[in-house]
Amino acid sequence: MEHTTATPASNDIDQSVSHSIDESVSSPNKHTTISTFSMNAPTVTSMRPRPIPNSYWATPLLLACEYPWTPSSSTQKLDLLLKAGVRTFIDLTETGELSPYAPHLAAHVAVLAAGDGTSAPALSMSDVAYHSFPIHDRSLPASP
Repeated sequence: MEHTTATPASNDIDQSVSHSIDESVSSPNKHTTISTFSMNAPTVTSMRPRPIPNSYWATPLLLACEYPWTPSSSTQKLDLLLKAGVRTFIDLTETGELSPYAPHLAAHVAVLAAGDGTSAPALSMSDVAYHSFPIHDRSLPASP
């Protein structure tokens, strides 16, 4: 499974999730705050739209999804992820396991940056990072 992270603008995260301070739990010192989320409130991650069908927001800034590149696809998942604000791609696949998409990132960024030509590019390759951390399929990484 491909994992990606997105750094959305602060106003993209819904701040209306209710939470409360549990006053009955004693704090070890004045700098400790214990807060709990209401069980009835929707989570921030469940309220954000998924940019591609087989994806989910693991945290407000971490999107996990399937491999985002298919050479024969007319609708590229890379474009949808970039449009959703994903700027760091962490590839967990092994070399040779799937067709690599790292070489295609720059071309997709350039197309999105060009836009319709009416405004300055909002995206450049310097905004996008790719990291490869191969993990053998159905396995765990070795301990350091």
